[in-house]
Amino acid sequence: MRMLLATLVASIAFVGAAFAGEVEGTVQSVDMGTMSVVLEDGSEYKIGEGVSLDGIAAGTAVKINFDDDTKTIVTIDKM
Repeated sequence: MRMLLATLVASIAFVGAAFAGEVEGTVQSVDMGTMSVVLEDGSEYKIGEGVSLDGIAAGTAVKINFDDDTKTIVTIDKM
C-alpha cells in the first residue's frame, strides 16, 4: 500500500512539473514556418501539436501555459 501511495505521489509531481510555465504578454509575431510565437519581450515559444491559434496575431494580449523543459505551448488564450 505504501508503494502504491508513493508511486501515485511521484506521478502527480511529475505531471505537475511537465506543464509548469505560465506567461502573459503581447504577441510580436506568429511564424507558422518555424511553428513559433514570439512575445514583445523577445521570448519565443514553440506551438504545440493541436494548439489553436484562432484569433492570435501580432498585437494580441495572451496568456500562455507551456512546458518548462521545451518551451512548447500547451494552451494559449486571449486576454
